[in-house]
Parts: sequence; structure tokens; C-alpha cells
Amino acid sequence: MTALRLPSMLVCSSLLLMPVACHRSHSSTPSVDTRVRVSLVFDDGSPFDFAGTKVFVDDVQVGTTDADGALAVELPAGATALRALRPGIAAGGRELDGAVTGGVLKVGMIGDLRRPVTMSCPQAQGGTLAPDVAQVELLLQGRDSGLPVAIEDFTVEVEDARADDDPTDVTPFFTRDDVLAGRLSATPGAALVTPLLAYANDVVVRARGHDTDGATFEAEVAFFVEQFPLGVALVAPPSTPGLDVSGCALEARLIGTDVTYVADSDAMGHVAFAAVPRGTYQLFAEVTAGGQVFTASAAQFVNGETSLGLVLLGLPDVLAGVAPTTVWQFAPTTWLRDCALPPWTVPAGVVPGTGVSVSSAAQDQVVTASLTVQFPQDTQRARLVYEVISVEYPTYVLQQSVFNDNWTLRVLAPGGKQLFQRVCNVNSQVTESPQCPQWIVGTSPGTTGQREQEIDVSALTTTGPVDLVVAASATNIGDSQLTTTVLADLLPVAFKVQSITASPVTISTSCGTNTQTQRRQDQFSFPYAPQFNVAQRTLTTRLIGRPEGYAVQSVKVEVRKTDGTVLATVLDEAPAADGRVRLVVGTGADGKPSDDVQIDVTSTAAHVSPFAAAATPPTDLFVFHVLVRAAPAGGATITAERDSPVYGALWKAPLGARTGCRDAGGDDWACAATVTWLQSNASKLGPVNDVSGEHDRNLGHGTHERGKAIDFRQFTTPVFDFGSGMEIYAELADSTYLALNGGEDALADVDAWFVANRTGLQALAADAAVRKIYCADAEPYSLDPGVVLPAGWFVALLKNGTLTAGTLTLTLPSGAWAAPAADQAKVSALQNHLDHYHLALQ
Repeated sequence: MTALRLPSMLVCSSLLLMPVACHRSHSSTPSVDTRVRVSLVFDDGSPFDFAGTKVFVDDVQVGTTDADGALAVELPAGATALRALRPGIAAGGRELDGAVTGGVLKVGMIGDLRRPVTMSCPQAQGGTLAPDVAQVELLLQGRDSGLPVAIEDFTVEVEDARADDDPTDVTPFFTRDDVLAGRLSATPGAALVTPLLAYANDVVVRARGHDTDGATFEAEVAFFVEQFPLGVALVAPPSTPGLDVSGCALEARLIGTDVTYVADSDAMGHVAFAAVPRGTYQLFAEVTAGGQVFTASAAQFVNGETSLGLVLLGLPDVLAGVAPTTVWQFAPTTWLRDCALPPWTVPAGVVPGTGVSVSSAAQDQVVTASLTVQFPQDTQRARLVYEVISVEYPTYVLQQSVFNDNWTLRVLAPGGKQLFQRVCNVNSQVTESPQCPQWIVGTSPGTTGQREQEIDVSALTTTGPVDLVVAASATNIGDSQLTTTVLADLLPVAFKVQSITASPVTISTSCGTNTQTQRRQDQFSFPYAPQFNVAQRTLTTRLIGRPEGYAVQSVKVEVRKTDGTVLATVLDEAPAADGRVRLVVGTGADGKPSDDVQIDVTSTAAHVSPFAAAATPPTDLFVFHVLVRAAPAGGATITAERDSPVYGALWKAPLGARTGCRDAGGDDWACAATVTWLQSNASKLGPVNDVSGEHDRNLGHGTHERGKAIDFRQFTTPVFDFGSGMEIYAELADSTYLALNGGEDALADVDAWFVANRTGLQALAADAAVRKIYCADAEPYSLDPGVVLPAGWFVALLKNGTLTAGTLTLTLPSGAWAAPAADQAKVSALQNHLDHYHLALQ
């Protein structure tokens, strides 16, 4: 058969999930109009000699290339991006961040046909969407130009932002107002909102499709749907029944988010919010009267029409164990009108002890406890030490269920002034959210581990000793069985490690792509000796409370499992200006003196990895344990030690044949479970391009940061036997086009290729460890004007064995894919995966 074959090239698949920019200049944006010659090339430098390839400046087409793959272009002043597109096959780009003075600008072409866009929803102001909204609009604009995207076709999906569920297709709710307007509309909006109400958390709306140039786009916007009325009545406390509760500012913040509602109470102390999203709210109000501070602070779960009394507690009320809230019900018609509060039930006071311990009990019952601690005169700082334990984690928390217990922790000064506050729910603690500490992964029941907070008390202790109060509460939501417990104590500050944070990593890649940092910054790559890391990661360890005259003598860092098992000693040495341990004396965020110890914890050529090669990596999760020794001249040594946050460990993956270009820091890093899987299953894959970047550095893959995703080249047949996945895809597109137009040889070749790839994919999909396989979301393509292979032609042939384009139909002799439905369901199309498969492991 006769078909177009592309020159051999290396595929820069590290850009398959990001705007194309394989060749980046290193100067500043043009300040005057500049005449240049754009030359398109493959990654190996050979000409991309397709005449008619479209060239864009800031998303505005300026011409098409000649037979040599070149075009003379006038770059306007201020231009920021140059892009090229061969619809259905390849695209390329170059950021104009340099003083372009003319000459030839080379643009590398890869299998990424994505147009960088942004999307907004005007009706979701402040991150929330009203349930009775008349219309929901999605506005798509070019990221560089700000111009509307000319939408050819589209799909819209929604999913729960915090649950690992498959998305729901809501495309039927939307219409395209105008091809060139870049606007999708759902009218009436309430019809779309109805299915969104089922989601327990915020909703991610994702639009994807093709523009009129044949490039793909994908963008998303997230918001919460307002659902339930929330009524709050501010109530005077038992200690001061005549307290004026009118005109008080009440703040209701959806925990773990930026969604906040604020309103002043009316003459009766009532505040009404017409509709708020489902979730747990931190409610807060404060009043000062008669020299005393009265604080209303509580967590309230809202899963329906909710009304409650919120008590402005003075210090005597906290010590007496007065509950911060009381819930009452009344008919909607009298909602917040002439409501009568039930009488108070004041629990017996808590006897001061050496710590606070409080556990949730009966459903919706707020259980409280408090502790009074006296600090002597001239005490500078107090240290709050606390831990939260919940049986809701992991099962119900990871499901983000309605069994979403909440807890509070506060520190109060004399007169009731609040020095510290945490108001959290257990669901929000899956990730480190504002204020709410994260659960330690892998624990059951869930625990935050020991957390600490420094509190400046110097202004309170200048004239004498002072009593501080620690108050905690816990509430069972949705059940009376699975408890959440808060443990807390308040202590004077001693020499200690206050915090440990890891530096990000930024290095340029050998693939010619943009410099990228880590996506999540919570993974460390460990090579085996005698290898070492390319990119160094540093821990910044903050010390406080170092006595005057004491100097840091040495620092020891160990890699430990989360159960405390020591795996390796990274270093044990004294600080030095040019060493792996460097001491920086400075000032903390609170204005107090602090010591920052900067420690290079990953291996270098001079300090090879402490890990010997092993058949099985020693761990997936670990902590750095930092021990700091300090001593005065000739005196006894004191120590401070602490575990870092829990990090993920990445190890070298056992890969065979490779394809694509290599990253400077390596692109074959994987978690322990992936390494183990590859030891038995690597032969089932085609040549592998990327797993993960060193230290999870972003190679352009939005889902590779955990070392559980593998990109590999498609399976080959004798006709489609190329080292480059882009060449395989281009040849397959040509052959499919010829087969659609009656080419018998082409049909046989295409059928054989799909049979081989079905066989390879089914062998992977049948493995329980495989969660998902993503394949090409094929672009519209045509060799000549006339009949066009429609978008999605690849999956149509892969799964159904048939394809219709206009009046023509192509049917593969092998028919439809005969794999079990469960295996086929694991295989889905995903944009910008034309030249490879993406395997996601459990």
C-alpha cells in the first residue's frame, strides 16, 4: 500500500498534558515588530515538511507553512507565544520570552494537539452556585490570547472534587451558543444543578473537545452548590444572661475551603443564610463587654435545613463546660421567627489536670472539656501539644461520607480573649487544609500524630503569673458509635525542632521542554548506591528555644518507616558554611529569634545513596527523623528531635526497552508497589517513555506524581513497526483513511494492528492491579479535502470495530473487541495521548 510515513523522531511525551513548548527561547518578549522565519522540526531535528501546517501567534493564525515546513512571520510587539498545528497529527510551540531580533525560530512538533485554554463560570462567583440559577455558562478563552475559543464539538463532565469516582456526563444539558463565542450554556440552570446536588463535596466541571482548527481543548472549573438554609441565633451565656447579642458579625466558613459567609445579627441575635453548600462550617462571633471577651465558636455540619443556637461563651462558661451550641427544630414557616430556645443543661465542671481528653459520644451531642494551666511571670512562649484520633478514618473519611465528625480546640487568656483556635471536621483532614491537620496515611484508626503550636504569651506575663485555658470539644455526626478524640496539653517552650519543610526542585530537562517544578512536592527519589541524585532536595529545620550560649554541634538525619523503623542514616555531621548542614540564624514569622538549619538530604556524587540495591524497595512512605545536638562551651549536650511530615518514596523502576527522550533527573521513578508490579509485568508493556520524574518533578504529566502511572508506546505489527509512537499514530491515521476509501491492503494492515493492540491491552486490563488505561482521543484527520476521519475514530475501531464518516463506513474484518466488558471499561480515551498508552495502577 502507499501511505505517508513521517521521518523518524523522538517523542517529547513529557508535554502531552501541557501546552506545547518543546523548544523554548531564553530572552524577553519582543518589544517591537520583528520579522522572523518559523521552521518546523521533529524532535530529532529533521524538517517537519508538511505544507499547510497552521502557524499561530498568541492563538491568532498568521499563515501556513510551505513545502519545507517554514513560514515568514511578522511577530507583533508584545507577542508571547508561537504555535503550529497540523490538524489530526502533531503540534508544537515556543514561548516568546526572549528578545527576538529576527532570523530563524525553530519549533519542535510533537503529538500534542492541545490548545491551552482557561474556563470560567460567571454564575459561580465566590466559588458557589445558587440552586435556582437561571443559566449556567462555561466561557472558554485562549490562555495566551484571551480570545474566545471557536468550539467545534464538546463534552462536559462533572465529578466530585474529593472522591475517586468516575465522572458523570452532563453534555446533554449544554448547548453551544455560537461557534466563535467560546460559550457553552445550560438553560434552565436549575436542570443542571439537580444532578449536582448529589455530590457531597465541591463539583469539578470539565469541558473538553475540539476547536475549529482541529486542536483539542480541556479546561475545568470547580465550585460548590448552595443547597440548604442555615439559621443561627446568637445566645447570651449563663454567666452573663443580659449580654447584648444584636449587631454581631457572624462568620460561617466552610472548613477546608475559601467559601465564607458573613452577616450581622438582627435585634434578636438572629442571622439567616438563605442557602449554603453541604459541609461542616466553622461558626465564629465575638463580643467584648465589661472588659470581658465572649466568643461563639463551634463546628456545625449542614446536611439539610439547619438551625442552631450559638452561645457567646465567657471564660466562666468555658470552665463550667457549657456547650457552645444547641440545636432546635421549628417549622420552615417560622424559621428564625419568634423561636423559643430550650433550657440549658450545664455539665459539671472539669477538674484541672495534666491534659485535656475529650471523645465524641451520642449523635450530634457536643462533648466538651477544659484545662487550666498557670504560667509564671515573664514566660515568653507556651507550647500547645495536641493529637486527634478518629475511627471514622480511613473508611468513612476516604469516602467523604456524611459521617463527618467535627472537633474544636481553643486556648483562652484571662478575660476570655482567644489566643488559638482549630475548628475542623474529619473529612477535611485528608489533605493538609487551612488549619486542619492531615491524617497520617496508613493509620487505622486515623491519627494526626502529635501536633504542636507555639503561642506568644509574653504580653500576658509581664506583671505576674497567668492562667491559660485549653478547651476542646468533639461531636459525633451521623452516628453514635465511631468516636473522634482530641488530646491536648499546654506546656512551656523548651529547646525543640518547631517544623521541618522540604524545598521544591527546579531543573531543566534534557528533553528540551520548559523547566518544571514538582506538582505536589511530597515525594523523594532514592537511588541505590553507588548512584546519586541529579537534583538536590533540602530540609529546612526550624529550631526554637535554644538557650543562650548554646551552639548547634551536629545534626543527624535518618530515613524511617512511619512505624519508627530506621532504614538508613542520611548524614550525621556538624554545620559548615559549605557543607550539607548549614545554620542560618534569623527571625521567625512571629518576630522571635529562630535558627533555620538547612540540610541537604538527597545524595550527591560526594555522598552516594545510603540504600543498597534490593529486590524489593524498603518502603512507600517514610519520614526524615532529625536529631539536633547543642551544647555550651565545655558543657553538657542537649538535643531536639522531630519527624518530618510523611513523604512518599520513589525508586528506580525495572524497565526494559525505552522510547522517547530522557529527562536530566531520570523519568523512571516509581513507588514500591509499582516496582514490584513491573518486576512481573514489564514484558506486557511496549517500550516505556515515562513513569515519574525525580522527586515527583512535573514532566508535564498531571497524574504521574505518585509513581503509579506508566506511559508506554503502542504495540507494533510488521507494517507499523516504528520506534516513535507519533510515527505509529500518523501511519495508522493514513492507513485508516485509505481503508475508509476502499484500500484493501490498508484495511488488512489496520485490522492486524487493532487485533495486536486489543490483545496487549486485554492482558493488562485483566490484571486487578491495573486501575485504568488511557488511549488516543483521536483528532479529526484527512489526507485530502473531502471525507474526514471524525474525532474519536481510534476508540470506535478499537472497541466497536466499525467507523462511519459521512456516507462511508469502515468495518474491521476482526469485528468488535471480544474482551469482557469489565476489562474494556478500564480502557478510555484521553486527550493528548495520541502517541502512547497511559497505564494507571491501583
